[in-house]
Amino acid sequence: MNKSFSFVFKLSFTIILLSQVLVAQEHKELVQDVKTLVDKPLNFVEKVKENYLVLKTLKNDSQNCVDYILERIKKIDNLTSNSFFPRTDNDKQILKEQGIETLNRLFQIRGLIRDKQKELAVDNKLNYQCLQSIKTATRYIRFMEEMLIEWLVDQNVIVPSESGILQAKSPQLMSNFEKGDSSSGILRKIGDIKDMLHSGDILMIRGQSYMSAMIARIGDAEMQFSHLAIVGLDENNEKVIVEALIPYGSKISSLNDWLTQKDPRVVLLRFEDKEVALKAGREAFKIATEFIQSHNKNIPYDFNMNAQDQSQMFCSELIENSFLKASEFKTHLPQYKTLVTKFKSTPFLKSMGISMDTLFSPGDIEFDSRFQLVADYRFLESSMNRSKTTLLRKIRMQDAIIQSLYNWMIQENYQLQPNLIVNMKVYLAKALRMLGFYEDKFPKHMPMESLSTIMYFEEISKFFEEKLFIYEQDFYQKNGHSLHFQEMLNFLNSIKYSECLDKDSQLNQLFKNRNCLG
Repeated sequence: MNKSFSFVFKLSFTIILLSQVLVAQEHKELVQDVKTLVDKPLNFVEKVKENYLVLKTLKNDSQNCVDYILERIKKIDNLTSNSFFPRTDNDKQILKEQGIETLNRLFQIRGLIRDKQKELAVDNKLNYQCLQSIKTATRYIRFMEEMLIEWLVDQNVIVPSESGILQAKSPQLMSNFEKGDSSSGILRKIGDIKDMLHSGDILMIRGQSYMSAMIARIGDAEMQFSHLAIVGLDENNEKVIVEALIPYGSKISSLNDWLTQKDPRVVLLRFEDKEVALKAGREAFKIATEFIQSHNKNIPYDFNMNAQDQSQMFCSELIENSFLKASEFKTHLPQYKTLVTKFKSTPFLKSMGISMDTLFSPGDIEFDSRFQLVADYRFLESSMNRSKTTLLRKIRMQDAIIQSLYNWMIQENYQLQPNLIVNMKVYLAKALRMLGFYEDKFPKHMPMESLSTIMYFEEISKFFEEKLFIYEQDFYQKNGHSLHFQEMLNFLNSIKYSECLDKDSQLNQLFKNRNCLG
């Protein structure tokens, strides 16, 4: 009996030691995810000028497209955010003087990239890798623009407008207005914007929620937008906004109401065929109103994102159908749909009710060369609000959190853990919605599994948010600028690692892989 007990004890002890070695090895791999960044002073103004000139003369082929972009992305990812900002009073003064010019040049670089994409497509040289690189480059450039524009606001170089969508001047509103267009000039008032908007114009938007971040980052190439709306024409030829929203389904809003919203990012895009665009605006209004007339309700929101099912619609599907009908089914949007193959080894898409491996993601429209980028707007808060986390910084941190969760699910087999408290919240929310509450949150027909997945993601995201927002705010107060994306990912990885080792961790009760304790 003693020998048997001794053998069992030794065997158990050996297994425990072996499991600790395996866990340690797994944790060693997790630590390697935290990238070491180089703190190297960089003349940001000159680097932007240099890249602008190189890009203008760069031979336009698909391999150059990939190599040129990836080389620069790698350099950016390896540097700290401090590397991009001035360290001396003299450098600070130079950036204050040349900051707006640098912002405009970054915007021009994005325009050059769009032009080169179009040329490659015309020459039949635009391959998948090149397009993915272009999407990545656009995301990085927009991120740098936002970090710089926030710094210039804090330095009182830029005085932001908080009036509402598109109601601002450069560089808060960057534009590519055509010469002689009635929409050219500085836009300040709603009346100016009403004149500027054309029927069929597309508004590409980034919302403020974690659901918005989940939509924006769902594709194999992560993007920065979560919603589309279209400028419609009603029966009196008045311009309206037509869209499909999660809580309401199809919705028609007056321009006055819609333009007072404070969305972090809004991009205005215009289709090249003015006649088709004009008709698309009419069709959008017609699609929404005819459904109401025949069913006595709005078109329900399509959580499955199935464009074949016309009984429900998501935001991009409404836009797609409007252009199809306006062109007698000749104009298909977008040119390039988003692939969502990265989740194939996880149950995530199934839990969201999505069965397709290609989607019309809202951000796809930015890379459709048939559309002109007319204006690029950001909601900015005054420098007096520096003590709080601004809206742009908030959504960038949301993006970092959601991208981290996605990466850990895909690369490290992290999974949602059944949790009694969260499950109770899900069932309670669904029950209250069926009783008529939460009308502005989600619809009654929202699938239970989709609601559950989103609420779990929100719980997990808020866990990381509490830590990242405090860390970022302290960093901002100390350094005068925000973290860049890789620094956020590093911080989140370090939190994930420490939580994985803690058997009493709150995170492990919601989200972990098989090697985490608890």
